[in-house]
Amino acid sequence: MLGVLAIAGVVGAIVLTNILRGGADSPEQAVTKSLEAVTNKDLVGLFTMVSPHERDAVMRVQDAVVKKVKDEGIADAAKSVSTKDSADAGSELVFDGVDVTFSGINPSVSQVSEDVAVVHISSGEIKLHVDPAQTKGAIRSFVDNFENASVTDQTLDISDLGPSNSGLSLLATKKDGRWYINVAGSVLEAVNSYQATPRGFIPASSQTGGDSPQSAAKSAVQASQSQTASQVAPFLVKDEANILYLYGHLWNKVNTSSSSKFSFGNVDFTEGPREGNRAQAYVSQINVSTGSSDKFTLTDKCFKNSSSSQDGNCLNGSAYQTSGYGYGEINWVSALLSHDGKFALTTVNEDGKWRVSVLDSAADHLVSAVKSLTHEQSLAVSSLARSQAASGSISLGESKDLDFNNAGYAVSTLKLEEATKLQLENKSTLGAVRLYSADGKEEKGGVATGDYNSVTFEPGEYKVMAWAGSEFRDAARTGKSAGLKGKIHILEYVEPATISGSKTVSSTYISSSSKSFSVTVPTDRAGALLLKPTSGTSSGIKIVATINGKSYDVDPTVGKSTGIPVGVGSHTLMLDVESTSSKSYFSGYAYLDLSYENQ
Repeated sequence: MLGVLAIAGVVGAIVLTNILRGGADSPEQAVTKSLEAVTNKDLVGLFTMVSPHERDAVMRVQDAVVKKVKDEGIADAAKSVSTKDSADAGSELVFDGVDVTFSGINPSVSQVSEDVAVVHISSGEIKLHVDPAQTKGAIRSFVDNFENASVTDQTLDISDLGPSNSGLSLLATKKDGRWYINVAGSVLEAVNSYQATPRGFIPASSQTGGDSPQSAAKSAVQASQSQTASQVAPFLVKDEANILYLYGHLWNKVNTSSSSKFSFGNVDFTEGPREGNRAQAYVSQINVSTGSSDKFTLTDKCFKNSSSSQDGNCLNGSAYQTSGYGYGEINWVSALLSHDGKFALTTVNEDGKWRVSVLDSAADHLVSAVKSLTHEQSLAVSSLARSQAASGSISLGESKDLDFNNAGYAVSTLKLEEATKLQLENKSTLGAVRLYSADGKEEKGGVATGDYNSVTFEPGEYKVMAWAGSEFRDAARTGKSAGLKGKIHILEYVEPATISGSKTVSSTYISSSSKSFSVTVPTDRAGALLLKPTSGTSSGIKIVATINGKSYDVDPTVGKSTGIPVGVGSHTLMLDVESTSSKSYFSGYAYLDLSYENQ
């Protein structure tokens, strides 16, 4: 009896260990378990089927994102500006309303090496059903921000997912006796199948590495100048090296032109912080020469073209950027290539040697990027900046100073007493101005410079989102965006003056016969009518403009404008071309651009 219990205990321990470490007994089982986890909405079960290296990297990023979303109240912000205000919205990640099912799946296996296999799925179906009304938690919070979200029902034939209806292939790798799906390898396997090229092979032993994080990073970077996968692979962690051996020919294909060649001069790294078996290698200096004779220098924080006198692009400690056109976004160069504001590579201690990991570099840098985002920046990249409370008010027709926050926008309120069209003063340097309902739930329209605006804003109070223009982007590039200020001046929009129904008339032809135009100047638009001769205008001519019974001589010099004052109202403009000589025969003509300039 004790023997039976002992055996049962050992078997139970083995089963529990396998559950905790994940994986499967075979490559095909790793695939079928992964598909079952997707069908059952079992995110934990799915993660246990992903290769441990990839899983750990993804989970670090996921944990950082989940923490940021929670700490910055992103889900609550989304709910606060949702027009639907659903009780099912929240911050938890659940997959109610999203169903994925697989049928007719019959995987087969091709063994690549002892620890690597390709699992083929040539037939079967994938059915996707999404019902926005049934979603909950974080997914519902974001679904509620999209108008007219409709039910999705889609069926995919797996055979259509590969070249020549060959289906889907996934790469499986073995670690510590268990099989897992390698996501990166599976993507490259798919690309390689479309290229119809044979895989490479994994050598029996080729791993090198370095005695320190900085020496490992230096060796990997120097090896990359060969632009040959087999030269770089020995300096990468084992699973990434194996993938490079198998699919490195895809890289080699795109590095054949002389313009893509590069070489390194000085390459130096310093050791950064360590976490477990990982350590950052911070760039100290890397000098690069390209095939097109350009030279670049990369330091810990800046990238500069050595042949240019312009300041280089520098990290500013944040992975945030804005183009100024009304939204924030991730600066992917900073997010993927830097750690804590410094250009870096992640190295891993593997079998007593330090080796570079591309995956861990991306994951650790993304974690650093997520942590770098402020509350305002987090809202901006989530398209939720409008959830911010207003920090001041502006009045129609009055210029107001703005203090942009660290995400490059300022939130104010504007109250309109009557239905009004709006515009910004012509000298405005703001990137974008948008008006929302006072609660931020509905976008009402944008306000811009220039003689056009079709939006009439009804009486009431509005939330105004003003985004800094290019100056914020330029200041952020050099790390000087803090405390940036600006001005906003919203005016009542008045219809522009028109010339025969248009704001401008280009290269109109005038000969010996008079030509007439109607000029309409709305209220508060008094100014000058500009007449400018263009290429093709005859020499030896006189151009006469007559408006309201008064005649004006127009300078016939090509490219030179003559201004004629015009008041409010409707007018008729007559243009004539006359000869400046006494000859009886006259065939002169002119081409004129007509426009109107406000006072």
